[in-house]
Amino acid sequence: MTLQNDILKIETKFIESIPGKPNFNEEYRQKSEKFINRIAHSKIESLSLPIPEDMKDALVDLIVRMQLLHIKGDEKLDNDMLLMIERLGDIVGDPDADFSKFELDFAPADNFLEIELR
Repeated sequence: MTLQNDILKIETKFIESIPGKPNFNEEYRQKSEKFINRIAHSKIESLSLPIPEDMKDALVDLIVRMQLLHIKGDEKLDNDMLLMIERLGDIVGDPDADFSKFELDFAPADNFLEIELR
């Protein structure tokens, strides 16, 4: 963190490895993915919604990917996620549903943040 004049800059550092755990980042990404998958699947099943299994699977996959991005911060949709969202929109079948402006995060940014102090 640095403060220069009236600007506070907050830098983000990602820990990729630690002594004794050279694959720390990947190991915990995989653990998080499994945990999120179990929770998302359980929650969707508990709702007892009459939706096709392929839609449930797509929804769980989307939730897992969104949450993993959220953990890292500054969520940005990739092309695969945009296609998944479009596919879910097609399955929903609501002509008024507009998934084209789907956002995962709101301002301000989570990482590499600059705040103007007044």
